[in-house]
Amino acid sequence: MTEITFGDKPTIILTENKKKRELTGDDKEKMLLYLKSTCDELKVLVKDLE
Repeated sequence: MTEITFGDKPTIILTENKKKRELTGDDKEKMLLYLKSTCDELKVLVKDLE
């Protein structure tokens, strides 16, 4: 499971086998870029549906 908290300092925590770990800086940046592009794609899809 991936838990993402947005705000002043975005955090991404992965839970694997009941153990939580925070992503490293590089992995966090990659995940945030991926989420931003996914969000942008969803905005386009929603606009097309309107």
